[in-house]
Amino acid sequence: MPGSLGELRPLVTIVSTLGLFALLVCMIPGEYSAAEYEGRELTVPEYFEGIDIQYFASIHNTTIVFGDPWPAYPDLFWEGFDLGGWNFEFEVNRKSNVDYAALIRYDIWWIFKHNTHHLKWINSKGITVGNDYGDLRFTDLDENYDENINECRFTVKDDVMQLMVYFGFNTTKYDTPTQALDQDELSVLFCVGFDQLNTAINSWNLIGMILFFQMPDVHPAINAIIAIPLWVCIAFLVYVLILKAIPFVGG
Repeated sequence: MPGSLGELRPLVTIVSTLGLFALLVCMIPGEYSAAEYEGRELTVPEYFEGIDIQYFASIHNTTIVFGDPWPAYPDLFWEGFDLGGWNFEFEVNRKSNVDYAALIRYDIWWIFKHNTHHLKWINSKGITVGNDYGDLRFTDLDENYDENINECRFTVKDDVMQLMVYFGFNTTKYDTPTQALDQDELSVLFCVGFDQLNTAINSWNLIGMILFFQMPDVHPAINAIIAIPLWVCIAFLVYVLILKAIPFVGG
């Protein structure tokens, strides 16, 4: 019996520590958990200087370069990013007859991706564009480009949230967005408004951040002090369970 109790102590420590920590963080009132305000420093390509960036709570910009990050796939561009508390994947494919630009939102349970959604694209006139999957077609870029203000803007949304997406390029070199796209020089700006921020705290996500040294605004040394003892306990438990599951090894 004492040996069995000794083997249970790491399990009790892990469950109690992670459970209480997640419970306490989730119960913190909003006025105490809010970070101290700091003025934002925003850097975006000059193509987007006409956009009132201060109107948005969070932005992300990228340039579509085919073959990035996989040179073996020269007709594909892919990038994953977090924006406003949401998780996104942006994928662009230029293969003939299937060209598209897809913005996909997904949730994370611990470290596992699930509940993926292809967001719908709506142009500045309020008309939904795209293919049967809701993804943007390259022809939609040129058809919705306003050369008078050098702007190609879309509202991208699903049943939960929405954001603004702008496409920009060097108008002295190219006449249309697809010309810049073909030369790997089409920039994209993703913008989330203050009313679209995802402020919910998921306990499993929180536990995952602890175990994988990803706690936000926490010094890496503090992350290590919290996570390493937990991993030691988990490794010990796995070792004990293997011994118990294989009688011949456990003696």
